[in-house]
Parts: sequence; structure tokens; C-alpha cells
Amino acid sequence: MDFLIRHFSILLIAGVLVNAYAAHRRIPALVAARGGSGDDALRFVWGAAALFSVYFIAINYAVLSAGVSALQCFVPQMHPRTALEYEMIVLWFGWIVGITLWVWLANGANVLARNAPLFERSFRPGKEYTAKGVRIFTLVWCIGTIAAPLVVFGQRSPSLSCASTNSAPGAAKTA
Repeated sequence: MDFLIRHFSILLIAGVLVNAYAAHRRIPALVAARGGSGDDALRFVWGAAALFSVYFIAINYAVLSAGVSALQCFVPQMHPRTALEYEMIVLWFGWIVGITLWVWLANGANVLARNAPLFERSFRPGKEYTAKGVRIFTLVWCIGTIAAPLVVFGQRSPSLSCASTNSAPGAAKTA
């Protein structure tokens, strides 16, 4: 388990890159079906891969700097007590709210409506979503992703210690 905790971002980033490569290879079929140059799809695919990779690196940095040994320590808590727990709340909720705001207030809904089908398992060139559907899905995703850890994992078992096992800068200490 320690290996998985210490290196999970590498595995997640590898998965992101495999998916980005698969989506990249589908761009010519998408362009042939809908026209255009495909530059927006290319920017979306590799921009999403970069964004996910940076997020996973930030999470893994928190793992390594805190030195904790249980994945449950990285789920946001209803009543955070340590610096690590606050850090996880900021990363988790910041990520979710940031994407939701991009979809609702920026051009994210249109970008996703056009390009998200590149990541579907059964890709069909020319398929698009509606911007309204993307906004509704994103809102449900945002509410569910914020509520789920708080409802299901909101109270960590008292027997689980998430105290730091090292003295690295930024390491979380139990209050």
C-alpha cells in the first residue's frame, strides 16, 4: 500500500496520457466529420492532460510532504484539524469549483460539448453534446463530488492516525 500511496500520481498521469493520446488520434476523424482545423480539439486534449497532471502532482506532493500512510487521509473532512486536512479541502474543492465555474461562466460548456466525445469509449465522429447538457451534468457532478466525501467519509475512524511521519517542510502535524 505504501508504494501505491507514494507513487499514485505517476499511475494517474500515465492514465491521463494514454487517454490524451487516444483522443489525439481521433481528432482527424472529428475534423473530417465537422470541419475546421482541429486546433481547438488539440488544445483541449493536451490542455486537459496538463491540467489533470498538475492536479495529480499537487495531490502527490501533499502525500509525500505529509508522510501519511492511508489514502483516507486525503479525503476532505467535515471538521479538519490538521494542515494536511485543510490542504486537501482546498485542492479537492478548488478543483471541483474551478471546473464548474469554467463550464458555467467561461466558454467551458461549449468547449466540452464539442470536444468531450473524443474521450468516449465508443467514439463516433461528429457527435456533440449540448452546452445546456454539459452545464447540467457539471452542476450535478459538482454537488455530488463535494457532498459525497463529506457524507460518506466525513468522519474518519478515530483509530486512523493521519499524523506526519516525517519532518519535511510543510508536513502536517496532528493538533
